[in-house]
Amino acid sequence: MTSLSNNKQKITENKLFIENYKILQISPENENNLEYNYHTVDIVANKLNNISKKNFTLACNIDRSGSMSFKENDNFTTLQYTIHTIKSIIYYLSDVKSEEKNIKDLNIDIIINAFDNLNSKIGRIKIGENTSDFIKKLDNIFPRGSTNISDAFKIIKEDDYYKNIDNSNKAHILFTDGVPNLGKLKANEILEENPGGKQILIGYGKNHGSSLLDNIAKISNGSYYYVDNIENAGMVYGEIIHNLLYECVKDININVKGCEIYDFKTNKWINTLKFNSLSSEQFQTVLMRSSWKSVKPIEITILYKESNNNILHSKIERFNLYNCTDIKSNKLHRDLTVEKQIFRQKILDYLNQTSSNLNNSEIINLKNKITVFEKELKLFIKNKELENDNFMEKLSTDIKIAYKGMDTDIGKKLITARLLSQGFQRAYEITNIDYIDNTINANKLGYIYNKSMDLNRGLSINLNNINNNNLDNNQDLSSILFNNNNIDRCCSVPVGVKRSVSCYATPLQRDIMKSCSQRIFTENNETD
Repeated sequence: MTSLSNNKQKITENKLFIENYKILQISPENENNLEYNYHTVDIVANKLNNISKKNFTLACNIDRSGSMSFKENDNFTTLQYTIHTIKSIIYYLSDVKSEEKNIKDLNIDIIINAFDNLNSKIGRIKIGENTSDFIKKLDNIFPRGSTNISDAFKIIKEDDYYKNIDNSNKAHILFTDGVPNLGKLKANEILEENPGGKQILIGYGKNHGSSLLDNIAKISNGSYYYVDNIENAGMVYGEIIHNLLYECVKDININVKGCEIYDFKTNKWINTLKFNSLSSEQFQTVLMRSSWKSVKPIEITILYKESNNNILHSKIERFNLYNCTDIKSNKLHRDLTVEKQIFRQKILDYLNQTSSNLNNSEIINLKNKITVFEKELKLFIKNKELENDNFMEKLSTDIKIAYKGMDTDIGKKLITARLLSQGFQRAYEITNIDYIDNTINANKLGYIYNKSMDLNRGLSINLNNINNNNLDNNQDLSSILFNNNNIDRCCSVPVGVKRSVSCYATPLQRDIMKSCSQRIFTENNETD
C-alpha cells in the first residue's frame, strides 16, 4: 500500500482506509453463467473520538403551511412532531456541549425559519446558552397558508450571520410535506437562491414533491431524504446531525485499473467513483468486475481530503489473486460476500429502472424480469441459510418495493428513497410501505386508485368484486374496499419489516438517532 499526503502537518484521526478485499473466484469457473468475475472492497472512514466540526452553523427551514396541521395517529400534528424534533436536536447538542461530554470548545449555532407563503424568522440560538425563550418561540409556530420554497431559501441566503460563514462549516436543511405553489417552482430556479453550505432536503408523506427535492439535491450536490413516518423524523435528523458534525473525510475519488466499478447514481460501470464525504466509522462497499480472461492486477487508488483541515491524501492498493490459466473453480466455491454484493448491484439496477418514467409495455416487461429475479434471490437466501440476515432482508424489501411501486406516483417516491438508502448505505430506511402494499398498476383492467378513501394510503380496488349487492343500507363503503378479497396482493411486503435503522448504521449513528427521536411528552402522557 502507498499513502501520500500533500504536506506534513499534525497527525489527525481523519483518515480513510481500503479494507476487506474479496474476489468471487480466483480462477475461471467451470460451467460459468456469469459474464464477469467480481470483486468487492470496503472504503472505511476512521472512528473519531470527538466531533470534527466544532464550529458549525445549521439553518433549518420548517414548512408551516396548512397541510402540516394533519394529525397523526397519536393526535399530534405533523408540525408538532417537526418542532419537537428540532427541540430534541437542541437538547442533544446542549448535552454534547456540557462538561460531562468534555467538549467545551463546541461552537454551534442553529437558525430557524418557518415558512408558508410568508416567512417567520424565529431567530438564532447558540448551543450552550439558555434555550427557554427560543423554545417558546418554536412552540408558537402554527400551520397556515400555502408553500413558497424559493423564498424560504432566499431568507437563509440573506441572513446576515449565515452568509458570512464558510461553506464548509454550515448546512441548510429544508423540511416540507408538500410542493411549492408560489414563487419559483423548478429546482434550478429555486437554487438561484442557494444559501450556500450543504443543502439537505427532507420530504414527508406521499404528497411532497420528491422529484423536485431530489433534483435540488442533485444539482447542489446535496442530499435528499424521505420521511415515511413523521414519528421517525428525528431519526432522519439524527443521521444528518451525525454526518455533519462527525464528518471525517470529504471529496473522495476512487479510481480503479484492471476492472470497472459500479456507480448506482448513474447505473453504469465506470473507472472513477466519487462520494462527497464519509463520517466517523461510515463505509462504502464498492463492487468491481473484470474479465475472466484478464491478466491485470486490480489496482484501487483513493484520493480524499481530511474534513477539518483539507489535507489531501492518496492511497493505492494492488490485488493479484486471480489467475486466468489456473485450474477452473467450482461454482460452489464462490465467495459469499461478493455474491451478496452482486445481488445488491442487480437490485440497485432494478431500483434505478423502476424509478424512471415507464410505459405499460416497459412496466410489464420489468415486472416479469423482477418476478424471475426474486425467485432467484429467494433460492439463494434459502440455499445459503440467510433467512435472518439483515442485509438480505433489506435487499428482499427493496426488490418488492421496486415491483409494487413502479406504476404509481407514491411508489416511485418510495423506490427513490430505497435507492438512495441502499446506494449511499444510509442509517435510516423507510419502513411505512403501506402506501403501496395494496397498490397495483392503475392501468390494469378492472382496478382504480381511489385517493379520497384515505389520506395516508393508496388502494387498488377490484371493481369487479364490488357492486350494489355487496352493500346494505348501513354498511360503510370502506369496509368493502378494505376487504382482503378486493385488494391486490400480488407481491406483498415481507411480514415483520418494521426496521427503521438499517444494517449500515454505526453505533454512534444509532445513539444520535435515538437522542433526536424521543417521543413527545405532555401532562397526559404516561412514561414507557
